Order: sequence, then structure tokens, then C-alpha cells
Amino acid sequence: MSPWKLLLLPCALETFAEVSLWDSTTHARRSILSTLLAKSAFHLRKSTAHDESTASFWLKVGVDHHHDAQKHLKSALKGELGMNSNYAEMLMAILGVGIVSVYYHGARVVKQLLLDAEYLIRSQGLPATKTFAHRVLHHLYTHLRVIMESTSIMSKSVASKDGEQWRLASQLVQTPMPSQFRVNAQNLGKLDSTHPKPEDVGYNDIHLDVSGIWQATLYPEIFGVPETLMTLLSQTISLVNERPRLQAASLNNPMVSAALSQHIKTLEQQIWSWSLQRSNAPFGPRPPQFLLDEAEAPVNRQQAESMILSMHQALIIFFYRRVYNISAMVIQDQVKKTLEFVQPCLEMERFDADFSVSISWSTFIAAAEAATPDLQELGLRCLEAVDDRGMFIERGKPSAMAKAVWEHRRRTNDFSYGWPDMMAVWNPQLRCSA
Repeated sequence: MSPWKLLLLPCALETFAEVSLWDSTTHARRSILSTLLAKSAFHLRKSTAHDESTASFWLKVGVDHHHDAQKHLKSALKGELGMNSNYAEMLMAILGVGIVSVYYHGARVVKQLLLDAEYLIRSQGLPATKTFAHRVLHHLYTHLRVIMESTSIMSKSVASKDGEQWRLASQLVQTPMPSQFRVNAQNLGKLDSTHPKPEDVGYNDIHLDVSGIWQATLYPEIFGVPETLMTLLSQTISLVNERPRLQAASLNNPMVSAALSQHIKTLEQQIWSWSLQRSNAPFGPRPPQFLLDEAEAPVNRQQAESMILSMHQALIIFFYRRVYNISAMVIQDQVKKTLEFVQPCLEMERFDADFSVSISWSTFIAAAEAATPDLQELGLRCLEAVDDRGMFIERGKPSAMAKAVWEHRRRTNDFSYGWPDMMAVWNPQLRCSA
């Protein structure tokens, strides 16, 4: 089930009717309508890329509608927030502008909008009764935020100048601050993925911080991915973020040292032992419906399985490169498997609408680590297919980033060098604040 079809499209159609009949609606709803029009125009631009004049026309249409979406979102945050505003529509407007901003503004603005979404969720969404619309939007936020954090190396103390205009902190009274992806000494080793999550934990675990199985998750239905796989990615991000601090603390505390070592080993074992079959076991997360529906065309089942398996292989690559920083040469088998799994996904009917972020993430994580000419050629073909499909990186297109990494390795013969190092070079602010 697509959040766009479930929520954004109906709201946009209602808004169009309101504007047409009464020339009146809220800024949040106008932002949603403009977002949908912008996304449609950007999609038409890609589909008409062979005709430069037509593609240029649709680009201008998309940019204009995106500007309108931004303008109405700003007005909504300034004048409608907290004043009997519809929480779901306000969150929908923020996430919608965030998603479309990938096409035009890039990762920095997207991340700031996701932080703003978290302010809103923690202040209004978590305390409220969880309607179906709320749950769908919270899942959408979680998926985008986890993927964003996995490829973000921006210093937490450095605010995006482009994103300053979106901050909600001054507009929400007693708003909980967005929490970082982190693991502290008290939580080390608490990675039991087999026990069920309590209901309140499952509903409120918007970063997938907590190990365990949540029966009510909507992850498989919305994104075609078991929640357990995304939880392992989230926990790896938290470990990457906090490992330097925990290692420093462990120098003077043997208990922290032992706990950190056990935490890493447990997470590593859980990532390696994860399987699609085990994730579909009784009392585990529900598999995507199109994997269970025997009436579904076999090619669709294969594509869906390939998407999940590509993400699992990419997670293995991500873990070993970001946690252990092993040479890229060691994980070439996982690179090959990921790219092979990704290829059928590039033709999925729901690629643009719902699965582009997942597929693009797997493609980038694997292709950037390709170390042989044949894998780099395959990786480049896959990357060029996803360059404008929603991948979140701080600088440039994914294909350009990967090629820059490959060139650096060719010149230096340093196969421990990777895209995070390249991003640090391209982002001098990070080095100044480190």
C-alpha cells in the first residue's frame, strides 16, 4: 500500500475541489497539492528525457510547483501549527516537501525537514491516539530518516544553512528535541531480536532503536521490507555514531570495553544470521503480501524478494565498512550479490512511487565499494538508473560519488578509503567541527 495513494493523493484531490469551488483551503493542504503536482512533473521530466525541450518544460513546471509547496508549508508552520491544525495533514505536508526536495534541493534540506517532522511527531503524534493515517506517516518518516542517517556524515553540531528556515523548535511549545541515532553504555548488549516488543514501544519506536518483533508493524505492507532488517540497519548506524566515544570510555572502564565488544559481536551475528525465511517465521513480522499471494505474477515475487535480499547484502557491506573499516576487497562477493539482486528491482512498477529509496540505497552502498572493472561497470549502470530516484547523499549524484571513490583508490591503492572519506573532503565544515 502506497502512502501516496492512501493519503497524499486523496488529500490533494479534496484540496483541488476546495480551491476550485470555494477558492479556500489551508496552507498545509495547498502544500500537499503542490507537492503532488511537483512530483508528477519531475516524473514526467524523467520519462521524456529523450526530448530535451519537453523535459525542460516539465522541469520548470516541477520547480514552480515545488516552490509553491515550500511557500505554503512555511505559511502553515507559521500560522496554522498548533491552532487546531490537522496533525496528519501537517506531517504529510512536511514529509511530502521533504521527499520532493531530493529532486531539487538535495540531502541537506531533506534532513532538516525530517528533523522538523520528528519535532512534530514527538510533540503531537506520540502522545495522541494512533490512527491508521498517523501510523502510515510515522512509518514513512522512520524509513526516510533511517536511510538518511545511514549516508549522512554531517556533524550533529553543524546546522544546514539552507534548512534553517524550516526549524520548528521556536514554534512548538515544550517540544521534545529530536533524538540522535546512538547507543549508550547502559544499552550495550541489549540486542535480543527474538522477543516481542510491547505495544507502546512498537508504536513509539520511530527510530527502530529497540530490538524485537512488533506484530502490528506496517513496514512489509508499505515498503516491502521486514522491519527486523531495518532495525538492524538502525542499530548499525547508532553503533557507528557512538563507537568512537564508547571506545574512549572503555580505555578507563573494563566493563564498557567488554560490553562494547559483546555488542558488536552480537549485532554482527544477527546481521549474518538474518534471512528472509526466518523473518517470515511464526510470531515474526508479516512478509509483504505480494510475497504470499500465489496469484501474483512470479516476476513480481522475484523482484520483491530481490529487493529485500539486496538490502540484506548491502547491510552486510555497510556493517563491515563502517564498523570495522575493512578493505573493500574483502567484501567484493557481497558487492556482486547486491548488484545482481538489484538489477531486477530497477524494472519494478512501484520503483518510482514507493521503493526507490530502498533500491537506491542498496545500489549506492554496494556500487561505491566495487573494486574490480567488471563490478564497477555493473555498478555504474545500476547507479545511473537510480541517480535521480531519491538517493540521499550530501554532495552530488551517487554515480559521481562512486566514480570519485574508485578514482581515489586507483591513484592511492588504498581500498579502505570510501564514500564517507570522500564526503568529508567535500564538506570542510565537518572537519572544522570534528
